[in-house]
Amino acid sequence: MESVRKLRNCDIGLLGERHVAEILDDLREHGYRIINDLTCGRMNIDHILIGPAGVFTIETKMARKTIGTMNIISHAKNVVFTNGKSNYGNKAVWQATQEASYLKEIIGTPDQCPKIRPIVVYPGWFVKDRCEGEVWVLNDKYLVQKIRSLPSILSAEEVSTIYKKLETHAREVTAKEDYR
Repeated sequence: MESVRKLRNCDIGLLGERHVAEILDDLREHGYRIINDLTCGRMNIDHILIGPAGVFTIETKMARKTIGTMNIISHAKNVVFTNGKSNYGNKAVWQATQEASYLKEIIGTPDQCPKIRPIVVYPGWFVKDRCEGEVWVLNDKYLVQKIRSLPSILSAEEVSTIYKKLETHAREVTAKEDYR
């Protein structure tokens, strides 16, 4: 029975990642480049968004809702609360921070790498987050709106350079894994 539950959780997680990828795709017409599912050590970065407003790592989390409640996600001091209870959310914020650090190593020196913003997305939830901390916790509907509201800090050339560097890294990692 436990293996069936794990399989369902994987399916739900994959659906969430696909949904967020489709939402991010709308940003392409605004100068953004997207890399989905970049392997980084023992984990992966669900989505990387590179565009005029900067570089973002996006970790998608699907949390089960409780029937008959408001189903609210809140975020304070690196802890995510679902319906007022702290749960695996601590891991989500930690993971998003680690992904941003990993990406910074790939991109390189500070002059080549703008600040990387880690984001955790909970599709379908009402999320209370003022986007004031290091890690933003958002829902899928506010994600694109928030990013589009940010000022431009990268030129099209800088976006292209960062994207090419990450794309090259992705190809190298994939090639190494294919020959294990």
